[in-house]
Amino acid sequence: MRYLVFLVFTVLVSCKNDSKAKNLPENKKEHLQEAKFKKVDSFIITSQELALQYDVDPYYITTDTQEYLIGLDLFSGNVEIINLTNKTVKIVDISNIPEVLKYNIVEGFDDIFVADFNDIYLLATANKVVFNIDFTGKLKQIIDLKNAVKTNQSENFSEIVAVARRNFVVNNYVFYFRSIPPLNWYVNASFYTKPFLSEYNNTTKKFIKSFGNFSKITQTKNSFFPADYQNSFVLNFKDNLLVVSDRREDFLYIYDIKTGDFLEKFLAKSKYFDASKVELLPRKIDMQKFINSMRKDGSYFNLLYNPHKNEYYRIVVHNQNLIDEKTKKLKHPINNRSFSVIVLDNNFKYKGEAYFDGKKFNYLSFCVNKNGLMFYYTDPKNEDTKHFTTIDFTN
Repeated sequence: MRYLVFLVFTVLVSCKNDSKAKNLPENKKEHLQEAKFKKVDSFIITSQELALQYDVDPYYITTDTQEYLIGLDLFSGNVEIINLTNKTVKIVDISNIPEVLKYNIVEGFDDIFVADFNDIYLLATANKVVFNIDFTGKLKQIIDLKNAVKTNQSENFSEIVAVARRNFVVNNYVFYFRSIPPLNWYVNASFYTKPFLSEYNNTTKKFIKSFGNFSKITQTKNSFFPADYQNSFVLNFKDNLLVVSDRREDFLYIYDIKTGDFLEKFLAKSKYFDASKVELLPRKIDMQKFINSMRKDGSYFNLLYNPHKNEYYRIVVHNQNLIDEKTKKLKHPINNRSFSVIVLDNNFKYKGEAYFDGKKFNYLSFCVNKNGLMFYYTDPKNEDTKHFTTIDFTN
């Protein structure tokens, strides 16, 4: 279960260096430098119909003259198209597409991928289908995966799934789906020895290969971290790289997209999060312990790539106590939860880490744009008022 809270954004961070890292190789350095950042832009959009509640990452898209934020509403399942230039909103009601009823998509769409303004893809994992629409909601094509999934069943592949902030990517008629092997992720450690990403060619209508691995720390036989299976990834087609970020792994793992081969790993460790302090649980179902873990244990929560600035942003959620010392109540997994953003260049050279105290913004509500990271949230005093603030990182 994910919780969504929309909070006001404001921040000030100082820059600090430490000489202890000077004599180590660049990709092995203990990261000690803080990243400074500045507010570049801030504005408000007033809208009654805009929900601005996304369970999966939204997309920032530009045309020659306009900028857009396009997301899949968590509750209605509609597509929200926000014109950031003109400050206008368009809601694409998915239920108006006749084929939605034909395919009986009662559980809704799980994820969205936006290739460009006129090329929007919606994934329904329960139905094993992808709808391709334009910005008006007009259906362009349906990618039915049922037969391909059925004929591709193997020890490395069973289903396509939506379990994290990003679950599929489309590039030139080739789809990359987060997939799951036929094993219990919480009981069987072998789950984490299998590839998590599957490549599907929409021209041949076949799955081509599975690739991308979990790190070895997720493969312990008798214990596990509940969020291990929710790793994050970036497909950088310009550089032909798959970049994988596991929830409690200090390194980023790099793969060749074309061959699926492992290439290298780079240290991207947080100075604010100690992965060794998260609680590992026995490999069995215990929902209360799962929920407690979500409340108190931090993680390397997400990984984003900014093609406009050639930067990677590793989002880090920090550990916190289960019980608030003042109120004696259980802490919320998001409210007042500190987090940080590790900034790396396109060669994975560490540029710094920016700290956010979590009191006036949260780690779920932002996306990359041409200037850096854009935070978005609903005003807590007026739900019709939506705030958008962009920050840029320096070091």
